[in-house]
Amino acid sequence: MDLYIRSQDKIGNYKSDAQVIRRIGYEDKKEEFAILNNDNISELLGTYKTKERALEVLEDIDSFKEYMIMYEHQNEEYKDRIRLFLENKGHKLGTFYMPKE
Repeated sequence: MDLYIRSQDKIGNYKSDAQVIRRIGYEDKKEEFAILNNDNISELLGTYKTKERALEVLEDIDSFKEYMIMYEHQNEEYKDRIRLFLENKGHKLGTFYMPKE
């Protein structure tokens, strides 16, 4: 099953293989951390105020991937449990929704 990630602004839905964090610095010394899909700036998945928060989101994506792998190898009853668990977390089967902040 392919993994898709819906961008933070809900405009993009990208097939995903890898994500990276890039620091974005501004002239007023503020910074934020962008999560990009496949190291492609045109596939901006979301931005976060701190590097720590961006890392947490990457961990959430990794956990989601693990659930998708488990889903593929389970019986129907367990698949239903995984599907409900993901929906309660705000995702759909196969699609990770980037959190706002």
